[in-house]
Amino acid sequence: MGFAELQLQWYDLTLKVVAQRLSEEKEISIDSEKVGLALAEINNYSQNLQVFWHVLNNGLKIYDELKDFSFGDVLGEIELFGEECIYPKGIPTNLYEKQIKVKGQKWELHKNDDDPFPSDPHAHNYETGLKLDLSNGNLYKKKVLMDSINRKTLIEIRNKFIQAGFNRMPTLTV
Repeated sequence: MGFAELQLQWYDLTLKVVAQRLSEEKEISIDSEKVGLALAEINNYSQNLQVFWHVLNNGLKIYDELKDFSFGDVLGEIELFGEECIYPKGIPTNLYEKQIKVKGQKWELHKNDDDPFPSDPHAHNYETGLKLDLSNGNLYKKKVLMDSINRKTLIEIRNKFIQAGFNRMPTLTV
């Protein structure tokens, strides 16, 4: 086994160990993908390689970065396809290759999201780091307004979450 293969094994093992520890402490299911995506969000990384080197350079110390991160419980998720897709042009979608969906975009709502910004609740897309304000359709990345979607599309997305069993939506303001 070569050096590169050992690095990959160390990376995978580190993410798995931290995911297991966080899962046990928070009493929710957190996998290594979510750990990698959380590191990308916290450190504003947009490339897999940045996360990879961060894990290799910091090892199990990444737990300290993530112990207060709000992973939340996923209440439901929807996928948007084709014309339904709402990513603004120019937003990279390669944060973490295992998370990318070829068929469409994946948005998640969380049960106990500690951060009520931009709305309570709001939707997360971990491929891009975007948050969707479910009251007005604004799309944010790191609290910076990136774009917005139209009222019709917003209502369709809200309805998909409602059909998936999540009835608590913020007041519509558009």
